[in-house]
Amino acid sequence: MNFAKSAIPLFKRSQEVYFDYPINDREIKGIAIIDLDDGMAEPSITSGGLGFSFAKVKLKSERGSGYNFRIEIYA
Repeated sequence: MNFAKSAIPLFKRSQEVYFDYPINDREIKGIAIIDLDDGMAEPSITSGGLGFSFAKVKLKSERGSGYNFRIEIYA
């Protein structure tokens, strides 16, 4: 899945994305967060993740810039 936001001068752009695996007995084995712009944006996993069936990812841009991420979840 791709997530992108355009730049707004002097502001940081942010977004929280929630992923939930539909089958409860499966757990997440890997997460890849790829910065397609090679910028200074900061992704982070705020809850869940490896070993869980869900993950919450926060995407935050550098001040005055946008971001463009591809997030891949493996189970």
